[in-house]
Amino acid sequence: MLVRAPFYADYAAAHDGRRPFVDPAPLVRWGFGDAYPSTELAVANANRTIFADWFASEVLVADNETCSNSLLFYVGSEASVNYRNQYTGPPSVPYGFSISRVSPYWGGPDFVVPSKYIATH
Repeated sequence: MLVRAPFYADYAAAHDGRRPFVDPAPLVRWGFGDAYPSTELAVANANRTIFADWFASEVLVADNETCSNSLLFYVGSEASVNYRNQYTGPPSVPYGFSISRVSPYWGGPDFVVPSKYIATH
């Protein structure tokens, strides 16, 4: 809701009232979130803010000269290339937390580098 409503409104304003194409995975997750009462949304967002503040002050600390005092690398998947809109199974609701989910919670960037560009030796 925090992302979807303004996104849909901005898109509709720029595209004659149409709704944008949205990948099925966020649609499933947005539907999952819609089932929670608005009071739960406020608590969850407050907890996310606490996490984001901690992450920005302890893990990836901002630096005026270099942007950040560190980098965070993680292995997101060891699978082969997975092209956009090519699905191996239906999307599912979110379950648990892993390092691959940190970017939306922290509010910072997340980059994907195809494995063919990563040195293996």
